[in-house]
Amino acid sequence: MEGKAIFLLISFVFSFFVVTFAADNMKLVVMANKVKKQAKVKEPIRIRYKAISAGNQSIYLDYYYNGKREYEFLKLLSGS
Repeated sequence: MEGKAIFLLISFVFSFFVVTFAADNMKLVVMANKVKKQAKVKEPIRIRYKAISAGNQSIYLDYYYNGKREYEFLKLLSGS
């Protein structure tokens, strides 16, 4: 009788560890299946156009420098 009780106790402990191990592995599988978000492509420098008189466009650069937005006009004109 004592041997059967020890066997049941050992089998219970073993099955507890197997279930715990399986549950942990399922968590890892679920975490591995999550879709990662695509990183946004940042544009630190943009080429912009500003409409001016006579239907032309002025071309300028729009960028961040030292945490501030800067504009640099290129002294170029684009016809519409």
